Order: sequence, then C-alpha cells, then structure tokens
Amino acid sequence: MYRRKVILCEGAPDYCLESNYESVPYQCSGRGHRGNARFFLFIAEKEDEGGADELDLPDKSRVVYYYRDDDFFFTDEDTTLRKGDEVVILTSSEHLAELDKRWHPHEVEDED
Repeated sequence: MYRRKVILCEGAPDYCLESNYESVPYQCSGRGHRGNARFFLFIAEKEDEGGADELDLPDKSRVVYYYRDDDFFFTDEDTTLRKGDEVVILTSSEHLAELDKRWHPHEVEDED
C-alpha cells in the first residue's frame, strides 16, 4: 500500500490527474510548461494540513491550486489544505528531486 501518491508532471497537470495513481511517480508529457517551469502534484496527508504557505517549499515554488471533492480552487493567503487534497505546485525543474524526495511514495504496512 502506498502512504503517499505523487505525480511529477512535465506537462499540463490535468493530464496527470487523469492518470492511474498506482503507477506513480508518473512523468506527464504535454505542452503545459515552458523553460524550466514544472508542475508537481501530490496528495496531502495529515502532516500536510494547514496553510498552503506553511509547506516550507523551495525557492521558485508555490502552491498554485488544489483539487478538493472534484472541484479546483486557486490558493490565496487564507487557503488551508486538508488531507486528501490534490495539491499542485509550480516549481523550477531544479527542485523536482527535492520535492519528489519529500513526497515520494513508499510502502508501509497496513495499520488494521
């Protein structure tokens, strides 16, 4: 079972969100980036809850929008992320490895 599900997106995030999360990390192809700008998506867990500006992201990285209950919302200074939100970060390609390490899926034992 995956504790976290992450998508590294080299293209438009909506292409990535239609993908099967079980195949993560997933590289999208598309025309949704320019230069070194990249989208990075992850599913928020309990420890990610709180203000979007409290995620301690690298330079040139910002939460731009998120999905909750199949609707998308732009972030602002009052945005509070909740477990299960699909969070979309716009970042520089140089930070993808760092973000991937932080939110990379790994297997954990069921806590049943």
